[in-house]
Amino acid sequence: MADDDDDDFIEIKVHRDGVGTTTARKIVKQKVKAVVSGHKITPGAKAIFDDNKIIYFENVEAEDLDVDWEEE
Repeated sequence: MADDDDDDFIEIKVHRDGVGTTTARKIVKQKVKAVVSGHKITPGAKAIFDDNKIIYFENVEAEDLDVDWEEE
Protein backbone atom coordinates (compact mmCIF):
# COMPACT_ATOMS: atom_id res chain seq x y z
CA MET A 1 0.00 0.00 0.00
CA ALA A 2 1.50 3.32 -1.08
CA ASP A 3 1.71 6.10 1.47
CA ASP A 4 0.74 9.59 0.27
CA ASP A 5 3.84 10.97 2.02
CA ASP A 6 6.16 8.87 -0.16
CA ASP A 7 7.31 11.17 -2.95
CA ASP A 8 9.42 10.12 -5.90
CA PHE A 9 10.17 13.77 -6.59
CA ILE A 10 10.93 16.62 -4.22
CA GLU A 11 10.78 20.15 -5.57
CA ILE A 12 13.01 22.82 -4.11
CA LYS A 13 12.47 26.49 -4.91
CA VAL A 14 15.51 28.75 -5.00
CA HIS A 15 14.81 32.47 -4.66
CA ARG A 16 17.37 35.16 -5.34
CA ASP A 17 15.23 37.73 -3.53
CA GLY A 18 13.59 37.68 -0.13
CA VAL A 19 10.49 35.61 0.46
CA GLY A 20 7.37 37.23 1.89
CA THR A 21 3.92 35.90 2.71
CA THR A 22 2.53 36.25 -0.82
CA THR A 23 5.38 34.19 -2.26
CA ALA A 24 5.13 31.71 0.62
CA ARG A 25 1.43 31.10 -0.12
CA LYS A 26 2.23 30.47 -3.80
CA ILE A 27 4.95 28.02 -2.78
CA VAL A 28 2.53 26.12 -0.53
CA LYS A 29 0.05 25.77 -3.42
CA GLN A 30 2.84 24.28 -5.56
CA LYS A 31 3.41 21.57 -2.91
CA VAL A 32 7.08 22.49 -2.59
CA LYS A 33 9.03 20.63 0.10
CA ALA A 34 11.95 23.05 0.62
CA VAL A 35 12.86 26.68 -0.09
CA VAL A 36 16.35 28.17 -0.42
CA SER A 37 16.54 31.96 -0.38
CA GLY A 38 19.52 34.17 -1.12
CA HIS A 39 18.02 36.76 1.23
CA LYS A 40 15.80 36.97 4.31
CA ILE A 41 12.54 35.10 4.69
CA THR A 42 9.99 37.21 6.55
CA PRO A 43 8.63 35.99 9.89
CA GLY A 44 5.16 35.65 8.32
CA ALA A 45 6.53 33.49 5.50
CA LYS A 46 8.41 31.33 8.00
CA ALA A 47 5.16 30.78 9.92
CA ILE A 48 3.42 29.71 6.70
CA PHE A 49 6.27 27.31 5.90
CA ASP A 50 6.26 25.93 9.45
CA ASP A 51 2.49 25.38 9.32
CA ASN A 52 2.90 23.46 6.05
CA LYS A 53 6.04 21.52 7.06
CA ILE A 54 8.19 23.20 4.38
CA ILE A 55 11.92 23.27 5.10
CA TYR A 56 13.57 26.64 4.47
CA PHE A 57 17.02 28.20 4.41
CA GLU A 58 17.69 31.93 4.16
CA ASN A 59 20.70 34.12 3.34
CA VAL A 60 22.30 31.30 1.36
CA GLU A 61 25.16 32.34 -0.91
CA ALA A 62 25.17 30.86 -4.41
CA GLU A 63 28.65 29.45 -3.91
CA ASP A 64 27.38 27.56 -0.85
CA LEU A 65 25.13 25.47 -3.09
CA ASP A 66 27.08 22.53 -4.46
CA VAL A 67 24.55 21.18 -6.93
CA ASP A 68 24.28 20.27 -10.58
CA TRP A 69 21.73 22.62 -12.16
CA GLU A 70 19.25 21.27 -14.63
CA GLU A 71 17.19 23.61 -16.76
CA GLU A 72 13.57 22.78 -17.42
